[in-house]
Amino acid sequence: MNLHEYQAKSVLRDYGIATPRGIVVDGVAGCASAVAELGGETWVAKAQIHAGGRGKSGGVKLVRTLDELTGFAGQWLGSRLTTYQNAPDGQPVHALLIEETLPIARELYLSITVDRAAERIGFVASVAGGMEIEEVARTEPEKILKEWVNPATGLMDYQGRNLAFGLGLTGTQISDFVKMAKTLYRIFLDKDLALLEINPLVVTNDGR
Repeated sequence: MNLHEYQAKSVLRDYGIATPRGIVVDGVAGCASAVAELGGETWVAKAQIHAGGRGKSGGVKLVRTLDELTGFAGQWLGSRLTTYQNAPDGQPVHALLIEETLPIARELYLSITVDRAAERIGFVASVAGGMEIEEVARTEPEKILKEWVNPATGLMDYQGRNLAFGLGLTGTQISDFVKMAKTLYRIFLDKDLALLEINPLVVTNDGR
């Protein structure tokens, strides 16, 4: 089973993981009330489909006015969005996630997956957030960090710190990251997931 981004973020919030505030709309008429509730002067609009590569295909956009947002909604709702993962037919867009914008200092990558060869759950992290991890692994493998989890012990604090140090986190960010990583591991087990990917995992200007 695949989850839409807004559904996955709902799961993360249930476990106390910080996510941007967002509102889902299924029609152009819902855009005005969404931005009024979110406040601010800019928003990110994201077409909801079960495929990666939405941004490169025009399915994610930073909008600065309500007219810009309604134009984006009118373009995609009821249409098909084609990315490198679902070509050539694409998938229909039935909903948009409209999110607040955050002051971003850094974009990182973090995922948890099942390595069937090693018969372990593994964490994969990189300083190259916002990029396709397959491309990073091919062109800059030194930027890929990995930690495999012993199922008898779960993710250990030192493994979380190894990842945090490798990502260049400092101060309280390190303990915050370790806590978050252990929570994500619990989600992975509780929900019997095959993949949990956060791309990008952001560090805000105020260090969160």
